[in-house]
Amino acid sequence: MIRFAARFLGYCLIAVGFASLVIDGTVSIAAGALRLSALGSVLGQAAPDYLAELHAASDRVFGPAVWTDVAARLLAVPAFAAFTLMGLVFVLLGRRPRPSIGFQPLQ
Repeated sequence: MIRFAARFLGYCLIAVGFASLVIDGTVSIAAGALRLSALGSVLGQAAPDYLAELHAASDRVFGPAVWTDVAARLLAVPAFAAFTLMGLVFVLLGRRPRPSIGFQPLQ
Protein backbone atom coordinates (compact mmCIF):
# COMPACT_ATOMS: atom_id res chain seq x y z
CA MET A 1 0.00 0.00 0.00
CA ILE A 2 2.84 2.38 0.79
CA ARG A 3 4.57 1.53 -2.48
CA PHE A 4 1.37 2.34 -4.34
CA ALA A 5 1.07 5.69 -2.52
CA ALA A 6 4.70 6.55 -3.29
CA ARG A 7 4.27 5.70 -6.98
CA PHE A 8 0.99 7.62 -7.16
CA LEU A 9 2.56 10.69 -5.55
CA GLY A 10 5.54 10.35 -7.88
CA TYR A 11 3.41 10.22 -11.01
CA CYS A 12 1.38 13.20 -9.78
CA LEU A 13 4.57 15.20 -9.22
CA ILE A 14 5.84 14.23 -12.68
CA ALA A 15 2.53 15.44 -14.14
CA VAL A 16 2.88 18.75 -12.26
CA GLY A 17 6.43 19.06 -13.60
CA PHE A 18 5.24 18.46 -17.14
CA ALA A 19 2.43 20.99 -16.75
CA SER A 20 4.94 23.51 -15.41
CA LEU A 21 7.18 22.85 -18.41
CA VAL A 22 4.25 23.45 -20.79
CA ILE A 23 3.35 26.70 -19.00
CA ASP A 24 6.98 27.86 -19.08
CA GLY A 25 7.16 27.00 -22.78
CA THR A 26 4.01 28.95 -23.52
CA VAL A 27 5.24 31.99 -21.60
CA SER A 28 8.63 31.75 -23.30
CA ILE A 29 7.05 31.67 -26.77
CA ALA A 30 4.81 34.63 -25.93
CA ALA A 31 7.72 36.65 -24.50
CA GLY A 32 10.13 35.75 -27.27
CA ALA A 33 12.78 34.75 -24.72
CA LEU A 34 13.38 31.88 -22.34
CA ARG A 35 11.31 32.35 -19.17
CA LEU A 36 11.47 29.68 -16.48
CA SER A 37 9.46 29.92 -13.29
CA ALA A 38 11.48 29.29 -10.14
CA LEU A 39 10.32 26.83 -7.51
CA GLY A 40 10.18 29.62 -4.93
CA SER A 41 7.80 31.71 -7.02
CA VAL A 42 5.51 28.74 -7.65
CA LEU A 43 5.44 27.83 -3.96
CA GLY A 44 4.95 31.49 -3.08
CA GLN A 45 1.88 31.64 -5.30
CA ALA A 46 0.48 28.34 -4.06
CA ALA A 47 1.10 28.88 -0.32
CA PRO A 48 2.37 32.40 0.44
CA ASP A 49 2.40 32.01 4.23
CA TYR A 50 4.31 28.73 4.08
CA LEU A 51 7.52 30.26 2.72
CA ALA A 52 7.52 32.97 5.39
CA GLU A 53 7.04 30.36 8.12
CA LEU A 54 9.73 28.17 6.58
CA HIS A 55 12.12 31.12 6.49
CA ALA A 56 11.43 31.96 10.14
CA ALA A 57 11.84 28.33 11.24
CA SER A 58 15.08 28.01 9.29
CA ASP A 59 16.48 31.15 10.89
CA ARG A 60 15.42 29.99 14.34
CA VAL A 61 16.81 26.46 14.06
CA PHE A 62 19.83 26.73 11.76
CA GLY A 63 20.60 30.43 11.58
CA PRO A 64 20.23 32.92 8.73
CA ALA A 65 23.24 31.61 6.80
CA VAL A 66 21.45 28.38 5.90
CA TRP A 67 18.55 30.24 4.30
CA THR A 68 20.77 32.47 2.18
CA ASP A 69 23.21 29.75 1.17
CA VAL A 70 21.10 26.61 0.77
CA ALA A 71 17.38 27.33 0.70
CA ALA A 72 17.59 30.36 -1.58
CA ARG A 73 19.54 28.34 -4.13
CA LEU A 74 17.09 25.44 -3.95
CA LEU A 75 14.14 27.79 -4.39
CA ALA A 76 15.80 29.29 -7.48
CA VAL A 77 15.73 25.94 -9.34
CA PRO A 78 13.24 25.81 -12.25
CA ALA A 79 9.92 24.43 -11.03
CA PHE A 80 9.57 21.82 -13.78
CA ALA A 81 12.96 20.31 -12.92
CA ALA A 82 12.29 20.23 -9.18
CA PHE A 83 8.85 18.63 -9.48
CA THR A 84 10.03 16.10 -12.05
CA LEU A 85 13.06 15.14 -9.95
CA MET A 86 10.94 14.75 -6.81
CA GLY A 87 8.48 12.65 -8.80
CA LEU A 88 11.22 10.37 -10.11
CA VAL A 89 12.52 9.86 -6.59
CA PHE A 90 9.07 8.82 -5.34
CA VAL A 91 8.54 6.51 -8.33
CA LEU A 92 11.88 4.83 -7.65
CA LEU A 93 11.05 4.50 -3.95
CA GLY A 94 7.75 2.84 -4.83
CA ARG A 95 9.04 0.28 -7.29
CA ARG A 96 8.90 -3.42 -6.58
CA PRO A 97 12.04 -5.09 -5.32
CA ARG A 98 13.97 -7.21 -7.78
CA PRO A 99 13.37 -10.92 -7.47
CA SER A 100 16.31 -12.83 -6.10
CA ILE A 101 17.19 -15.34 -8.80
CA GLY A 102 18.87 -18.56 -7.74
CA PHE A 103 17.97 -18.19 -4.10
CA GLN A 104 15.63 -20.72 -2.52
CA PRO A 105 14.52 -20.16 1.05
CA LEU A 106 14.71 -23.04 3.50
CA GLN A 107 11.44 -24.91 3.85
